[in-house]
Amino acid sequence: AHFGANQMIMPAVGYMGYRMCQMSAPATVWIERLPEMKSTLVERMMLRHKWRNEQSLPVKHINIFGSLREAFMCLKRNEFLGIAIDGGGGKDTVEVDFLGRKACFPTGAIDMALRTGCCVLPVFMLRNKDATNSMIIEPPLQYKTGTDKEADIRDATQLFVNRLEQYVLRRPCHYMYFLAWRSFMVTKGDTALISACP
Repeated sequence: AHFGANQMIMPAVGYMGYRMCQMSAPATVWIERLPEMKSTLVERMMLRHKWRNEQSLPVKHINIFGSLREAFMCLKRNEFLGIAIDGGGGKDTVEVDFLGRKACFPTGAIDMALRTGCCVLPVFMLRNKDATNSMIIEPPLQYKTGTDKEADIRDATQLFVNRLEQYVLRRPCHYMYFLAWRSFMVTKGDTALISACP
């Protein structure tokens, strides 16, 4: 999830010697996706610098706006595939319970898991008092597959969201930035994460 220093998962896994791919959007994509945000030269340079730093990590980036073939190949090679299940911009979403409200989560990551039968490990980064971070690898989701694909996706997504909710309630400050970003992206046409109605 986009919880805490979520991008630290990539170096934490990669520098331990595991091969990892990451579904991600290049930082520079926002220059193209949000042209009306009159970004300054310094802001554009910062985004390019951020993308160069991300590319230097021990991970293979797979552009979420491109083909998913490499993501499936990553799983076939038995490597780690990082996907933020709460990411925005997905074309298909499923409504689940989150923080006492209804929330719309993209279905792509869970759909891929159901299609491949891969193990889904929820991973969270917690900031410590000494400014370090601890990576928590949760036990795998015990999702099921049946004859109703939509129900399977909803149930598996709810399993993940139940884990995320525990962390958000414990450390809400780790998720506020992402909720603010998702609210902003609604003004650009994205689906709202959390419903305005209780």
